[in-house]
Amino acid sequence: KMKKIIRIISLLVLMSIVFTSTAVGSLASTVRFENKAEQFIFLPGSEYSDTDLFDDFKNMMPGDTRRQTVVVTNNYPGFDKIRVYLKAIPHGEENPLSESVATSETIATMEDFLSQLSMVVRLDGRVIYSASPDELDGLSSNVLLGTLDYGEAVKLDVDLTMPIDLGNEYANRIGEVDWVFTVEQVEDPPIIPHFGRATITAIKLLNDGTPDTNDYQFQLTDASGKVIQTVNNRGSDVIFNSLTYWTPGTYTYYLSEIPGNDPEIKYDNTVYTITVNVINMVSYFHVDVKYHKNGIPFRGIPVFNNIKDVEEPEEPEEPEEPEIPEEPEKPDPAYVSLIATKTFNKHVAQGSDFTFNLLNADKKAVQTKNNTDGYVIFDRLMFDTEGVYTYYMMEHMGDVEDMVYDSAIYEVTVRVFEKDGKLESEISYKRNGEEYNDTPAFVNRTKEDPEIPGTSDANTYIYVIIAVVSVLAFVAVFILSKKRKN
Repeated sequence: KMKKIIRIISLLVLMSIVFTSTAVGSLASTVRFENKAEQFIFLPGSEYSDTDLFDDFKNMMPGDTRRQTVVVTNNYPGFDKIRVYLKAIPHGEENPLSESVATSETIATMEDFLSQLSMVVRLDGRVIYSASPDELDGLSSNVLLGTLDYGEAVKLDVDLTMPIDLGNEYANRIGEVDWVFTVEQVEDPPIIPHFGRATITAIKLLNDGTPDTNDYQFQLTDASGKVIQTVNNRGSDVIFNSLTYWTPGTYTYYLSEIPGNDPEIKYDNTVYTITVNVINMVSYFHVDVKYHKNGIPFRGIPVFNNIKDVEEPEEPEEPEEPEIPEEPEKPDPAYVSLIATKTFNKHVAQGSDFTFNLLNADKKAVQTKNNTDGYVIFDRLMFDTEGVYTYYMMEHMGDVEDMVYDSAIYEVTVRVFEKDGKLESEISYKRNGEEYNDTPAFVNRTKEDPEIPGTSDANTYIYVIIAVVSVLAFVAVFILSKKRKN
């Protein structure tokens, strides 16, 4: 059934293990199958390879366990549905080491280094690989990652563990593993979709932190009260399956947490009303999602915060100390959450492909975030002193060749003042120096409208694209001033 096969032999998945204490981020990497030349796009890349997906595996310490999330998306409207596969290929005569690795490693020394580590790969929570990175294990042949409609995605979670007793003989070492992504069109005729999608997400907290279990349940009901989806949290993430709309109109949903039976937990009984407006824009459907929290308009991602009573251990009585005059009570601090919206080619952006910076008044970055679909959510800021605080919000200019990035700079002014014994805040914006009275919005577009491949060849049903990618990056610079003690 395969009419046409395109095989792209490329470098490398660098797994770079560097033994220092440099901080590591937690942004998801992305693998997108797009219509430009029917190819995979890999982000973020690195100084070692344009296809390096494993930025979080740099700068590890013995005893560390790190996780890198990789999201694989069907971004090609010409293939309404595809199957995506993954397999691992060992290094040898037919698959030599890349030039950057071969300068300092042989296949034998590299395999010895990688055999000291352990790696687990989960596909939407299900383990598909559990071995050291030099082995093939469950990836020795093609593993089906999923059958994806246009706009849908699957998630891989890769956990890498370095033993705490790894010795100095493994300093300055580099490992390399090759993974192969394969895409196959499902036998449906290519179409230009004329529909809209909305993905409903929420944030789950327990005592203002990430829960240590995935046992909390959430439900989405329609306007009549009929339950249409029920999902569990994944850490702090609550993600419902995308809703597809084939007809313009206004759709109403209700989002709530299903109370559990733990008597020590006070469950959040907030109900969010979700209004989805689907508007026919001639060539596509524009989908606009708005939230109300307990009947009040709400901006941002819905949050459910449960409270669990924690017993404090009894401490031994201490001898009485002389009384010290009490200092005047400080007012309760003020908290501010800054968000922005993200659109791409007039649609709500999907995935987490764009990066945004929040700078302080000295133009130094204090936070860097990727979008979560159509929103950019920065960590909330705390203010314990009255005053006027200035920040700048902007998009990081990427290097995608045909992308026009939004260059707007939003000046954010936070005025903090005391009222009734606590601090409160007011926020105002300027966009490129001019007053701005709405939520900051970043709008990206491609330089040209995407071209859909022709379908004149009636005998062509399936296209298979194989991109050998450098997926795991583990570069090792082991900096120790003296021998590490266990």
